[in-house]
Amino acid sequence: MTAVQRRVLVVDDDPSIRELLERVLTMQELTVDVADGGARAVELLAENHYAVVLLDLMMPGIDGFSILDRIGSGEVTSPPVVLVVVAPRWS
Repeated sequence: MTAVQRRVLVVDDDPSIRELLERVLTMQELTVDVADGGARAVELLAENHYAVVLLDLMMPGIDGFSILDRIGSGEVTSPPVVLVVVAPRWS
Protein backbone atom coordinates (compact mmCIF):
# COMPACT_ATOMS: atom_id res chain seq x y z
CA MET A 1 0.00 0.00 0.00
CA THR A 2 1.40 3.41 -0.95
CA ALA A 3 1.63 6.41 1.38
CA VAL A 4 -1.29 8.11 -0.42
CA GLN A 5 -3.46 5.02 0.07
CA ARG A 6 -2.87 5.26 3.81
CA ARG A 7 -3.53 9.01 4.19
CA VAL A 8 -6.83 10.20 5.65
CA LEU A 9 -8.24 13.68 6.23
CA VAL A 10 -10.65 14.25 9.11
CA VAL A 11 -12.75 17.43 8.79
CA ASP A 12 -14.95 18.37 11.74
CA ASP A 13 -15.51 21.51 13.80
CA ASP A 14 -16.08 19.46 16.97
CA PRO A 15 -12.71 18.84 18.71
CA SER A 16 -13.94 15.71 20.51
CA ILE A 17 -15.05 14.09 17.23
CA ARG A 18 -11.76 15.06 15.53
CA GLU A 19 -9.72 13.59 18.40
CA LEU A 20 -11.75 10.37 18.49
CA LEU A 21 -11.48 9.78 14.74
CA GLU A 22 -7.78 10.66 14.68
CA ARG A 23 -7.05 8.25 17.54
CA VAL A 24 -8.99 5.35 15.97
CA LEU A 25 -7.45 5.87 12.52
CA THR A 26 -3.93 6.25 13.91
CA MET A 27 -4.36 2.93 15.74
CA GLN A 28 -4.93 1.41 12.29
CA GLU A 29 -1.50 2.77 11.24
CA LEU A 30 -2.98 5.35 8.89
CA THR A 31 -1.50 8.80 8.33
CA VAL A 32 -4.11 11.24 9.61
CA ASP A 33 -4.42 14.98 9.02
CA VAL A 34 -7.14 16.96 10.77
CA ALA A 35 -8.95 20.14 9.82
CA ASP A 36 -11.11 22.08 12.25
CA GLY A 37 -13.25 23.50 9.46
CA GLY A 38 -13.80 23.89 5.76
CA ALA A 39 -11.17 26.58 5.15
CA ARG A 40 -8.39 24.40 6.53
CA ALA A 41 -9.75 21.38 4.65
CA VAL A 42 -9.53 23.31 1.37
CA GLU A 43 -5.89 24.13 2.10
CA LEU A 44 -5.01 20.54 2.96
CA LEU A 45 -6.83 19.14 -0.08
CA ALA A 46 -4.83 21.51 -2.31
CA GLU A 47 -1.52 20.48 -0.70
CA ASN A 48 -1.99 16.70 -0.30
CA HIS A 49 -3.56 13.64 -1.83
CA TYR A 50 -5.89 11.62 0.39
CA ALA A 51 -7.35 8.16 -0.01
CA VAL A 52 -10.29 9.04 2.25
CA VAL A 53 -11.88 12.17 3.71
CA LEU A 54 -14.12 11.85 6.78
CA LEU A 55 -16.31 14.92 6.44
CA ASP A 56 -18.75 16.70 8.72
CA LEU A 57 -21.39 18.45 6.61
CA MET A 58 -22.63 20.99 9.15
CA MET A 59 -19.81 23.43 9.94
CA PRO A 60 -19.67 27.23 10.12
CA GLY A 61 -18.03 29.08 7.25
CA ILE A 62 -17.12 26.70 4.46
CA ASP A 63 -19.35 23.72 5.19
CA GLY A 64 -19.06 20.10 4.12
CA PHE A 65 -21.40 20.61 1.18
CA SER A 66 -18.99 23.21 -0.24
CA ILE A 67 -16.10 20.79 0.20
CA LEU A 68 -18.06 18.13 -1.69
CA ASP A 69 -18.74 20.64 -4.49
CA ARG A 70 -15.01 21.42 -4.78
CA ILE A 71 -14.08 17.74 -4.89
CA GLY A 72 -16.81 16.99 -7.46
CA SER A 73 -15.89 19.95 -9.67
CA GLY A 74 -12.40 18.65 -10.34
CA GLU A 75 -10.78 21.33 -8.19
CA VAL A 76 -9.13 18.51 -6.21
CA THR A 77 -6.68 16.79 -8.54
CA SER A 78 -6.92 13.34 -7.01
CA PRO A 79 -10.47 12.97 -5.67
CA PRO A 80 -10.66 10.87 -2.50
CA VAL A 81 -13.41 8.64 -1.23
CA VAL A 82 -15.60 10.81 1.01
CA LEU A 83 -17.39 9.43 4.06
CA VAL A 84 -19.88 11.78 5.67
CA VAL A 85 -19.67 11.86 9.46
CA VAL A 86 -22.84 12.82 11.29
CA ALA A 87 -22.66 13.35 15.02
CA PRO A 88 -25.79 12.67 17.04
CA ARG A 89 -27.52 15.73 18.39
CA TRP A 90 -29.02 15.00 21.79
CA SER A 91 -31.85 17.17 23.01
